[in-house]
Amino acid sequence: MVLFFLAISCCTSKHCVYELTDTQLFFGSSGGFTNAKLEYVLNDDGKIFKVEGDSIHFIRKISRSQLKKLNQMLDDCKFKEIQLNSPGNMSYFMELKSSNGANKVVWSEKTGNPVEVIYKELFNLLKN
Repeated sequence: MVLFFLAISCCTSKHCVYELTDTQLFFGSSGGFTNAKLEYVLNDDGKIFKVEGDSIHFIRKISRSQLKKLNQMLDDCKFKEIQLNSPGNMSYFMELKSSNGANKVVWSEKTGNPVEVIYKELFNLLKN
């Protein structure tokens, strides 16, 4: 009985999401007047979670074709090679983690660069 509750608590904790699968894409924003942090994670199985403090909440699962499109966008802009760390009053971030390493991109002003296009696409997926 105790083992059952232990297994359930692992799957509902933040730790369960942060364990590297093949690839995870973290994205969100922070700053502004309240300095609030908004963070989501997209796992390589297409599941999107909202990270809130020490807990996570399942949002939705995207289709394989949507996941494939996002992966293609990341490859096309060579996300793993982008070196950008420009936080501001309101900062936006994307971090790609995999067993081969990680790359985090932070920006503050909207300029229409490829990373911002991917970021916008991710938030559109949250709405649909």
